[in-house]
Amino acid sequence: MREVEIKFRGKPIEDYGDTKWFYGNAVINYEDKLAYIEAVGQGFVLVEWETIGQFTGFTDSYSNESYEGDIVEYGGWFYIIKWDEEETGFYMHDKNNYEDDHLRMIDISVGEIMDNIYDNQNLIK
Repeated sequence: MREVEIKFRGKPIEDYGDTKWFYGNAVINYEDKLAYIEAVGQGFVLVEWETIGQFTGFTDSYSNESYEGDIVEYGGWFYIIKWDEEETGFYMHDKNNYEDDHLRMIDISVGEIMDNIYDNQNLIK
């Protein structure tokens, strides 16, 4: 069994200049919908609730880490990385969210992360 680092990313609520995303451990309060990322040199940074995404443990064909909410190009099609409650794991779902058209995360190794649903909605329209 391979060891996977548990970490998260999120977009900060406040302006941090050129830093658009923070990566690291997360403190998540589901009741109040608050999330903080423990960022190196910054302490705990409050991030936008909707943008919290967990590292999947997989990388794309260019060794980029994949997170929940990423948009992946695979075989000429775009997929969104989502947590699947029924399958209890991360999957790449068709952008139209067809139930029978999702790929296992192992397939990302031959795909490419193009962006994410928070920074580039146009890729999935």
